[in-house]
Amino acid sequence: MSPARESSTDLALLKLEHTKALDKMEQERADRELDERLKLARRGQYLGFASLVLILGTVVLLAMTGHDVVAGCVAVPGVMAIVGVFVTGQMRMPASLLPGRGKKPAAVQTAPESATN
Repeated sequence: MSPARESSTDLALLKLEHTKALDKMEQERADRELDERLKLARRGQYLGFASLVLILGTVVLLAMTGHDVVAGCVAVPGVMAIVGVFVTGQMRMPASLLPGRGKKPAAVQTAPESATN
C-alpha cells in the first residue's frame, strides 16, 4: 500500500474511534440526566405525600377544635392540588423536558427534507 492510502485509512479509523467515544460520552450524559430526573421526581413524590399528611392533620385538628369552616377552607384547595398532582403524575412541563420528547442527539437526527431533495 502507498503511504497516502495508509494515512487515509488511519485517518478514517481515528475518525471512527472519535465518533464512538463521543457517542459513548453522550449516552453517559443522557443516563446521568435521566437519573437526576428520577431522583427529583421521587423527592417530589415524598414531599407531596408529606404535604398531604400535614394538611390532613391540620384539617383534623381544626375540625376537632370546632373550626369546621376553616378546616374546609384549608382542606379543599390543599387536598385538591396535591391529589391532582398525584393523579397526573407530574405538573405540566414543556414537551422538550419530558423523557423521549426532546431533541434527538446529533448522531440520530435525520437530514431536513429540503437537504435530501
